[in-house]
Amino acid sequence: MIRPFGLYDILTVRQLQKGSVPLDLRRQVLYRDAPARAALLGFLTQYRFGPLTWMYAGRDAGRDGRAFAQVWPIADRPDWNLSRLAPSLEDGEGAEALWREMLRGLVRRAADSGVFRIFTRVEEGSDAERVLRRNGFVATTRQELFVLPAAPGPVSSPKHLVPAEPRHDWALGELYRQVVPRFVQEAEASFCHACASPRRHTLGGEAVREYVWQDAERVNAYFAVSTASLGSWVEILVRPEHRGDIMPHIRYVIGNVPTRERPIYCPVPDYDVGVGWLLRTLGFQAVGRQAHMVMHVAARVPVRRPLLVTGLEGSVDIRTPIGTAHGVCSGHEHCA
Repeated sequence: MIRPFGLYDILTVRQLQKGSVPLDLRRQVLYRDAPARAALLGFLTQYRFGPLTWMYAGRDAGRDGRAFAQVWPIADRPDWNLSRLAPSLEDGEGAEALWREMLRGLVRRAADSGVFRIFTRVEEGSDAERVLRRNGFVATTRQELFVLPAAPGPVSSPKHLVPAEPRHDWALGELYRQVVPRFVQEAEASFCHACASPRRHTLGGEAVREYVWQDAERVNAYFAVSTASLGSWVEILVRPEHRGDIMPHIRYVIGNVPTRERPIYCPVPDYDVGVGWLLRTLGFQAVGRQAHMVMHVAARVPVRRPLLVTGLEGSVDIRTPIGTAHGVCSGHEHCA
């Protein structure tokens, strides 16, 4: 069982945070993430500027508070982003059991809150990935993470590369459906059409710049740059036949990040063959691989149950009655 974080838990979280496991690699490289401070900020702002923190509630008082989990609600989507779990899996055999209890509790809490999915990004092949897979998470895609230590200088914009606007939403949705493999779409499937565009990973509270390379009525590529305190995160979605043509577009996008002295990170899914070679040509270096994982939650929804009427004998006349000024009669009767 788990319970919400309270002010009296701040010392417990502070004691556990040193051995906690950061799960979201994106958040790990972009933010100074102090779990105790984040838990307090989320509690005081009704989780507008901080995560939901859940504490382990053991059956006996001696086990209460031995673990915690933090999830960030994703803006305008019924999803959570799992960012941290404590204790460390290196703390012994009991640590994995605590993780299992925390994850089960998160699923129940998510269902009660109307959350459909729990996402996270973890280092490929890590103990964290192994435990998450054992407890219902699946890897939707695997990515190689590249980093550029600092942004290059600005260059002129390539032809037909423009800032993304609402008028591009339909074309972006088509790009996503035509480029992203079907099994990835099904795992990440949204319950609203507005979230089907590539902007599904954008988090609230970040400065985001979006660009599209459009040719006539078709979008050939999409670029999104999210800027945070420790660096920038670039996402690229491009049609396979145009992967070799986007070098100038990437160069323009990374040359116009607001903070040029900070590193730029770019994940490349395994199905985007060739994009990694373009990044290496521009000076990026591979720093590791990550698994993008998701847990689908069975949310509780109200259902109208049919009313069963028993004990009726014989046939029932269900024809629509005809109303008259003198009363009601059935369709087979003569109404004067």
